[in-house]
Amino acid sequence: MANYTSTGTAYSGSVHKFINKINRLSEIVWHMSYDFPVLDRAQREMGLVIFPFNLPSRDSMQALDEDLSEVSSEMEIFLSHLSDEENPGLRDYLVQKLELVESAFDRIHMVVLKLDPVRLDETLNELGEADDCLSTSLESLLRSEDRVYYLWWVM
Repeated sequence: MANYTSTGTAYSGSVHKFINKINRLSEIVWHMSYDFPVLDRAQREMGLVIFPFNLPSRDSMQALDEDLSEVSSEMEIFLSHLSDEENPGLRDYLVQKLELVESAFDRIHMVVLKLDPVRLDETLNELGEADDCLSTSLESLLRSEDRVYYLWWVM
């Protein structure tokens, strides 16, 4: 995969800015295993992790997750304006790069949840609350749909 920030191709400033955002997030995720050795599977398997260990803070994980979501949303808009003729291969590069960063972050997040039962419980509770909210919303939509059908049938 080509590194589009160093190819010397004359991309617009917005392209370079967007690539730099993805690269910054990639660096943060990549360095997490150095900053928190417990996240490195090889070190855990070799028994090199000393207890008690440090994990990334909830705030830093949440901020990184929000940054990834923001960049993902921006990328949808960005790619809709990107011409494949002017920037061959750039679309695939950006999508693949962001997917790699998101995948690495998801793996780290799963390790953190496995190592911190309190966070795992909190996450499961949040998912349960979200599921309850979704179920309530769907039920109200179904009731509304039934009323609309009834009104249509009566008319």
